[in-house]
Amino acid sequence: MKIGIIAWPVDDDKKTGVGVYTQNVVEQLVTLGHSDDLLLVRAKQNVKYAKEEIIVPTARNKIGRNLERLLTLPYELNKCEVDVVYFPYYYPMLAGAVAFTKKKKVLTIHDLVPLLYPQTQPSKTEAHLWAATMKRFIRSFSKLTTVSEHTKEDVVMHFGVPAEMIDVIYPGCNPAFRRISDETERVLLRQLLRDHFGLDSPFILFVGTLEPRKNVQRILQAFAILKSQGCPHKLVLVGKKGWKYEPVFRTISELHLTEDVIWTGYAKIEEMIALYNFADVFVFPSLYEGFGFPPLEAMACGTPVVTSNISSLPEVVGDAALLVSPENVEEIANAMVSIIEDAELKKKLASKGLERARQFTWEKTAEKTWSLLQSVL
Repeated sequence: MKIGIIAWPVDDDKKTGVGVYTQNVVEQLVTLGHSDDLLLVRAKQNVKYAKEEIIVPTARNKIGRNLERLLTLPYELNKCEVDVVYFPYYYPMLAGAVAFTKKKKVLTIHDLVPLLYPQTQPSKTEAHLWAATMKRFIRSFSKLTTVSEHTKEDVVMHFGVPAEMIDVIYPGCNPAFRRISDETERVLLRQLLRDHFGLDSPFILFVGTLEPRKNVQRILQAFAILKSQGCPHKLVLVGKKGWKYEPVFRTISELHLTEDVIWTGYAKIEEMIALYNFADVFVFPSLYEGFGFPPLEAMACGTPVVTSNISSLPEVVGDAALLVSPENVEEIANAMVSIIEDAELKKKLASKGLERARQFTWEKTAEKTWSLLQSVL
């Protein structure tokens, strides 16, 4: 069996959810011994994963790249000797490959953000195009997978796909995210926080792109309540600027939090490990997530989590986190205070989080994905 994988996100230097998912699935399939059975479609080649790889596209500008992906990809896939083409994600420029590739196809759907929250996307036009082409071509796939039961329910509801056509395959957690107990290593990580972020005080942590869906403004409003009560903590925001990020920085200024909020931008993995391990609370009251990697990473590092009681997030954290209404600022603030002031609660959540995170491994994800791809044949 030969599997073609649309693997462009593997080559992104600053990976977020879809890139993390694609790279880990590819790497685990290789680890499981399937390198000779894969053909990867990539934008460039830094590390060779599979025996066969196609480099598409080569255009330097976005328009050229999109045209190549729309027009050239179907031709490349049809002339290849592959039995199944696996799309670990979807966006409109892949519509040509979906429509015109004469192979069996499998798609992973991570969320329905472009359909449900088009106003949070960089381009409403592209969001509507995503929804329209997904609705048009979703039945072209032999099988679908989603990263949570909640996303599966969304797909069934909004696209009318039979539930039996969809398998839920949970993502894993990078084993690099772990609780650091060795004192020597902790000293080095603490020094990293001082050197990179000037951080030498207790802090609350958020990780995610600065965009409306992540609900960062309400985090800031909740944090302002804590500061008014004499809380000594800083708030660390980790993530790149996204669509409509400006209100975040405006809110920081309006609430007089400039001295107490640290924005790191995109953080490297060693920085993330340090931040997760030393944060007193991880807060993630997102308005919608298809899965939600950051709470899982925080739990894997033994950090108590406060997250939303909606979308897929309760499914991810189980009973190992405090769940809040993402639209209730006081509820978010009270949950953070509870963890900061209650040592027993903090210890309990840390222990439950570690146990919960161990249930999500990329090896399981890859094994289930491979079994699904085989079943399509």
